[in-house]
Amino acid sequence: MAQNAPGRTFLLMGSGEFEPWSDEIEAAALDGRTGPVAVLPTASSVDGEDVFGRWGRMGLEHYATSGIDARMVPVKTREDAELEEHARALEGASMIFFSGGKPQHLATTIAGTRLWSAMEDALDAGAVYAGAARARSSRARRASSGASAASARDGCTGSGWCRTSRSACTGTR
Repeated sequence: MAQNAPGRTFLLMGSGEFEPWSDEIEAAALDGRTGPVAVLPTASSVDGEDVFGRWGRMGLEHYATSGIDARMVPVKTREDAELEEHARALEGASMIFFSGGKPQHLATTIAGTRLWSAMEDALDAGAVYAGAARARSSRARRASSGASAASARDGCTGSGWCRTSRSACTGTR
């Protein structure tokens, strides 16, 4: 008899990530997970090295301030997303945080790559999918569609968190 895989946890945040307002929300999403947070500012890479580096540093500084171990995974291109070292950087992660604001670029950069497979494995192992930019597989979109519909209908209250100017919704599917 096949066993069901554990549910996936998503932390979908609006702009303003890596600021103090999200500390409590992220702690709740991590819910005792102990691995490092993998910070991927991939969605900002089209804005240049300075912007990409700034988002990466902001993430690392944010988690350091909260006492959470974090590592930046410098994926800018599809070639980067195929590198074994970047895929391995997701092993044991408690959270994978995508940042940068260009979700289409993120999706076209990582979809179907070695990094994508490593992300799917990490999510199956219990890592939280987090970020302002979203690139998820159709399987993950189908799995979370109920949470998304409920969040849109009731302002995220059913899934636990919502803010008006900066939003974060958590859900497990």
